[in-house]
Amino acid sequence: MDRSARRSGIFHRELSDYPPPVDLEENTNFFFAKMVYKELISVTGLFGTAATYLMLQEKKTELDTLSSKFRQDIKNLEKELKEITEKSQEQKKADLESHGKALAEKDAIALNIDAEKAKLSLENDTLTGKVQKLSSEVTDLSKERSELSAKLAEGIKKAEALKKEVALAEAKAEECKQNYEFRYNTELSKVVAEKDIKISQLEKSAKELQEFIEKLKREFDSALQKTEEELKSFKAIAEEKIKDYELLVEKSIEKDNKIQSLEDLVETGKSDINALEAKCDERDGKIETLENEVNDKVKEIV
Repeated sequence: MDRSARRSGIFHRELSDYPPPVDLEENTNFFFAKMVYKELISVTGLFGTAATYLMLQEKKTELDTLSSKFRQDIKNLEKELKEITEKSQEQKKADLESHGKALAEKDAIALNIDAEKAKLSLENDTLTGKVQKLSSEVTDLSKERSELSAKLAEGIKKAEALKKEVALAEAKAEECKQNYEFRYNTELSKVVAEKDIKISQLEKSAKELQEFIEKLKREFDSALQKTEEELKSFKAIAEEKIKDYELLVEKSIEKDNKIQSLEDLVETGKSDINALEAKCDERDGKIETLENEVNDKVKEIV
């Protein structure tokens, strides 16, 4: 039998593939009859001596023993070959099922990882858009703050100028009072009244300006506080998303390690199958050798 053909089909061989066992009992009876016939002729030639009869009896006993031994050996070999074939088929089926499950699990894990990565990428893009929007709002608020600061500085300058005008008016009124208290009492009273009116108007304008400045400050502080709260909220969301991404990376690494472990298990299964095939080849060689020895023994007996 060709060894390459036996190696490729080791898991599909049946007992019917082997040559039918030799009917040693029938052949033995034939051989025995033939030898008895020869011995009878010899006995006839030697006048039926007792020594020839004993030799025939010993030869018959030897043939019976050898025939029984060969039949038992063949039965044992057939039983062992059947067990090896069944075990090989069961092992190959189990290995193929395990390999298929491992590949299916690997594909499912890869698809799950891709879906999670796509989801995280979408969330990351959304968060990036929100951060960019918030940055734009912060820039606008900073610009508005600068404008408010400029207006506040301008209001302070106007207030200082008004205070200076009031101080000058008061100084001039005092000077007029001292220089023309007796001569220009009526005129001074008129000037003082005008100055009082002007001072009252200036104080009113200064008060309105101060209220406007305070209003701007309150609006600015409120907008700044709101911006800080939103920035804090987005920062917390960003930190949470970063943690989720790091956790997903860890899961991805863990699943990659699991996939590698499954691939190693598949390779180990392949190695076991190859080792089992080699063992079966070796066993086939032994069986072939035994078959040849049996055939040689039969030929020797014939």
